[in-house]
Amino acid sequence: MKFTNLKDNLLPFDIIDKETLSEIKFFFHQINNQALFKLGIKNSYNDHGVVALSLSTEYFPLFITYDDRTRYIAENIVLSDIDIENIVCNTIISHFYGARGIHQIATKEGNPKNALIDFKRLLVDQKYKDWINENLNDARRKGNHIYGRTELRTSLLEAANTFVSIKEGKKRNLYPINIMLWVASFIESGLIYKIINAQSLQELYKNVSSTKGVGQYYGYHCAISNSINPKINVNHDEPFCVPGPGAKKVLQLLFPNISPREFNYGDRVVWLRHHQKELFGEFEVDESMHNIIVNEKRIFKDDQNDLKVYGLEVGLCQFGVYQRLRDNPKLVSNRKIVRLKTL
Repeated sequence: MKFTNLKDNLLPFDIIDKETLSEIKFFFHQINNQALFKLGIKNSYNDHGVVALSLSTEYFPLFITYDDRTRYIAENIVLSDIDIENIVCNTIISHFYGARGIHQIATKEGNPKNALIDFKRLLVDQKYKDWINENLNDARRKGNHIYGRTELRTSLLEAANTFVSIKEGKKRNLYPINIMLWVASFIESGLIYKIINAQSLQELYKNVSSTKGVGQYYGYHCAISNSINPKINVNHDEPFCVPGPGAKKVLQLLFPNISPREFNYGDRVVWLRHHQKELFGEFEVDESMHNIIVNEKRIFKDDQNDLKVYGLEVGLCQFGVYQRLRDNPKLVSNRKIVRLKTL
C-alpha cells in the first residue's frame, strides 16, 4: 500500500500508538480464546478477573466462520434450492432484523433449512403477508425478540415504515413485517440484481448503501452478508472497508496524531490486516474453523485461518465495546446477542 497523504515520508509503524496496540492485541486474543472455548475447541478460558471479559459477556468474533449468523446463512440459505432473488432477500433480513432465528420466527418452521421467506409472494399475496406479520407479533408475545439489541436500526425502521405507508396508501404503521416488505421491494427496484451481479465488495456496498435508509453501516454489513454466497463474486477480504463509528473511534486512538484525510479509516484497517503478524501475533484457529462446508462445498474460497479485513473491522468495533464495559461494569448484563428461545 502507498500512503501518499502521510507527511514527511511517515509510515503507519511510525505513528501507531503502542499502548493502544498492546491493549487491542490482548483483547483480540481474549475473545478468540473465548470463542474457541464456547465452541468446545479449547478446554479452559481465563477472564483474568475482568467482568467485561467473562464468558457471559458476548462479543462478535474475529473470524467469520465462528459467527452463528454467518453459519446460519451458509448452512441454510445461500445453497438452498430457492431462486437467487429469494436467497439474497433472506440473507439481507438476517442482519436487518438482527435477532438470531428471525426466519424460523417468521415462518414458524423449526427446521432452519425450510424456514425461508418467499419475498416474491410477499409482493402479491396479502394473506401471506398477514400470516408472516402475525407470526412476528406472536413471537414477541412469547418473549422472543425479532430485532437485535447490539445495534441501532432506526434508519432501517424509518425507511421501511415510510415505504409501506406510501406504497399501500395507508396511515403509517409500525408493523414488524415492514422491513421484509421493504426488502421485497428491492426485487422490483432492481437492487437485488445489482447485488447478484456485483464484481467487487465496493461495488456491492455502493449500490446497497445508496439506498435511502440503509446508509454506510448496514450497507457494508449487507455487502459482507452477501459475500457469504458463493454465487456472488465478492469477498469479505477485499482491500476495501467501511469502518463503523465504534471502529473509527478505536482507529483514531490507534493512530492519534493523524487525520482521516491523511490516512483514511478504511485504509488503516486494510493496513492492519496486511501487517497482522507483526502487530498481533498469530491466532489459534482450529482446522475445523478454516472454512464452512455445506453439502461437501466450501463456502469460502480461501481458508479463514488468519485475520481478514472484515474480521478486523469487527474486532476494532468490539474493542470499543469492551472499553465501555470495562469502564462501566454495570453495563455488562445488557450485552447479549438475541437468540431464538422457542417457537
